[in-house]
Amino acid sequence: MDNITFYKFVEINNLDELKETILDFCIKNEIKGKILIAKEGISGYCSGNENATKDFKAFMHKIEQFKDLWFKHNKTEKENSKKMLVKIRNEIITFKQDYDITKTGKYLKPEDLDKLYESNEDFLIIDTRNDYEYEQGHFKNAVKINSREFTQFPEEVLKLKEQAKGKKVVTYCTGGVRCEKATAWMNENGFDDVYQLDGGVINYGIERGQGNWEGKCFVFDDRGAIEIDPKKQDIKYSQCSICFVPCENNQTCRVCNKEYLMCVDCDPLMENTCSKFCRNLEKMKEEKIKSNKEYQELKAREASN
Repeated sequence: MDNITFYKFVEINNLDELKETILDFCIKNEIKGKILIAKEGISGYCSGNENATKDFKAFMHKIEQFKDLWFKHNKTEKENSKKMLVKIRNEIITFKQDYDITKTGKYLKPEDLDKLYESNEDFLIIDTRNDYEYEQGHFKNAVKINSREFTQFPEEVLKLKEQAKGKKVVTYCTGGVRCEKATAWMNENGFDDVYQLDGGVINYGIERGQGNWEGKCFVFDDRGAIEIDPKKQDIKYSQCSICFVPCENNQTCRVCNKEYLMCVDCDPLMENTCSKFCRNLEKMKEEKIKSNKEYQELKAREASN
């Protein structure tokens, strides 16, 4: 299967029409994945056979706003998604900050990042992704931002302002879209000499293989965590059914007996059930049993009197 990822910040006004046009094309051509569109632009990933993705690229390039849309490719034996979704959102990645997207950081090519490492220059490299993504893999000496979601990034990155003084600041994310917003915001909030890895970790892996990357890369499709080197990406990794963090923690639901995967953080919150439905069903049963027991005790007391 040919897997493609893409994004572009561009003004879009015909969201409903665009959604239906893209979804209709993908369904007819058996393309699966997830695409987000908003007034600020588009971001997505898709998979299909090579002819289908080739036709999809040609189709997208015929749309005026996307005539220069950049697609990143890698190949796997299986598709990276089981269905096709096109969704309209307020933002293609939720940030909830005011910033000028035209003030984004300077683009740093993958080979130039490797040259930075080789030069022994004292630069600061910041992982703009969530903390659980960092734990799966990151660049050598990268600083982790302690956040579970992107909206927490500004508060956390400001803590690095003093450390960043007088240095090149390099940011990276999975595919590049997050860094567009992050670096624009950083440039407007006192950071100097800010760069972003061009095309993100995915493009780095395509061009440089493992390089200075340590571990695996978490992706938000059915693959979970993957090797960044395309030559090693046929391995399938499992992920938590609630938060999608890669895990191998196999469980049996105490309500429906279904086998499921859940990380050690989510499992206690779900009370050893596979879903919110089962958890709520069990709570309803427990409340009913408790209510019946209290009723029976009350009846017994009345009878004894």
